Amino acid sequence: MADPLSATASAITVMLLCVQCTQKLQGLFRSIRDVPNELMALSNESNDLSMILEAVGDASDIVQKHSAINVRSIATLKQQLSRAESIVNELDTLIRRFEGKLLGKMQLERLAWPFKKAEVKDLQKRIKNVKLDLSNFLTTITL
Repeated sequence: MADPLSATASAITVMLLCVQCTQKLQGLFRSIRDVPNELMALSNESNDLSMILEAVGDASDIVQKHSAINVRSIATLKQQLSRAESIVNELDTLIRRFEGKLLGKMQLERLAWPFKKAEVKDLQKRIKNVKLDLSNFLTTITL
């Protein structure tokens, strides 16, 4: 049987990782001039996802306390949270590649940016999709 409490805990865990990624991206922006627009957009998507995950955790707590949650709904939520966690882990890996670069190396990274642009856009698209799925789930359970 699916446990609503573990779904809430998963949402909170993924949300915290997403917040950390957003903070790391913002730290990178402070150290780089002329941040590519794609990275700024990725940061915004990450921030939005963390807010949705927080709302999912809050809604799961409320629904759990006031009514029975459908086992199928919990399983669906866990799938979506697992997908979100996978995407956020990819984002964290991408950020780690940029973090801690020396100024000279950062210039080399800027030259390599066009090759990473497609990867960032794909990640951004996948974050948008998981945000939409989680928002739809949130709407469904709070009706």
